Amino acid sequence: MGKKENAATVTVAVLDNDGIFLGIEEVPENDADGRVQVPADIDLKPGAYKWQVGENAANDGRFMPIAVHFPGADKALYDTLRTLIEGGVMSVVPSSVTSWMAQAAKKNGW
Repeated sequence: MGKKENAATVTVAVLDNDGIFLGIEEVPENDADGRVQVPADIDLKPGAYKWQVGENAANDGRFMPIAVHFPGADKALYDTLRTLIEGGVMSVVPSSVTSWMAQAAKKNGW
């Protein structure tokens, strides 16, 4: 038998394992069970929203913006120095730098 022509389709959200919105896709209506149905013209930015499941059913919930957490200056400096050292860019590293890095890593759990 051939494919069924003009089968009803619905638009569903494509989510990663953590519920992060990645985009949309059209699926046959009978394959949409358990998926989050969305309007075809949804304007959410992929990667910027997370599906928050409601209490009643899989499709009962809402998309919530993901808060952006910028690292502090200490973490940014630590990561930069570590990359330069591990990449061999800094062949000589002052002991004050390695001491600070060790203390920062221990204090902050990096």
